[in-house]
Amino acid sequence: MQPLGVDVLHLNIGFTATPAMARLGMDLTHAQAPEDVAQQGLDNIANGPIKIAGDEANVERARQRSVVDRRGEAIRAFSTPPREATLKK
Repeated sequence: MQPLGVDVLHLNIGFTATPAMARLGMDLTHAQAPEDVAQQGLDNIANGPIKIAGDEANVERARQRSVVDRRGEAIRAFSTPPREATLKK
């Protein structure tokens, strides 16, 4: 998109305190504030194509996941479960 003067950035976020995470009842004590994640994206939009939000630990986790065999299965195993699986009864 550079010829059109458009910057593109894939912002890879870590554990972020979103409303969806709160609705799931997750402990957000160690989550990043959404405002901080958004600001990192805005601050780095011209530095794309990829920015991993957060600290070096997030960068390292992303690097480790990128070299895992059968990565799709591994990511699904550690992803946030569907909402209906986490609702408190």
